[in-house]
Amino acid sequence: MVNKNVFNDHFRLMTPVELCLCMDNEELIKGVNTLEPEERFRFIREFDRELGDIVKRYQEIKARNFSLQLQKD
Repeated sequence: MVNKNVFNDHFRLMTPVELCLCMDNEELIKGVNTLEPEERFRFIREFDRELGDIVKRYQEIKARNFSLQLQKD
């Protein structure tokens, strides 16, 4: 029987942030450790990019809400 990397299959279907949200920490660490070095690098790079996009979007929403609050006052 072929040893199949289930985490790698999940990584193909879900983004790194989605994986972080749906897996517990231990599961995630074990899964990332099963990846080949280049896959692990890609996972981390994509996670960093996604997290940066999330933070940027949060800051945009926060600034817009602050601006709306100032207009009300």
